Amino acid sequence: MEAAIVHLDHSIRNTENKLDSIHVQISEFENFSSETELGVLEQISVLKLLQSVSEVKQEYEKIRKEILEVQELQQQLARSLQTQVQFLQGRSKMLKEKILERINIEKT
Repeated sequence: MEAAIVHLDHSIRNTENKLDSIHVQISEFENFSSETELGVLEQISVLKLLQSVSEVKQEYEKIRKEILEVQELQQQLARSLQTQVQFLQGRSKMLKEKILERINIEKT
């Protein structure tokens, strides 16, 4: 479970780095486009950049959903373990009481 969270955290950082890179590219493009006219190659670059932004956004949303699923699974696991611990504590207490009763019976 912890490895999944580390993996998701790493994926989020990669996505953030990609978004930062795309932001820089867009800024550079805006500066470039204001100085020169767009040619066919520049238009293709813009389309590729927009496609890349869309892919990063989709990947980011997918990662967010996975993180929420992992968090929900962690909560379910924690509740299950807590229930099991409470059950075992009750069972242990009951067995301890039975042992003490038998010891008291044997003493008398």
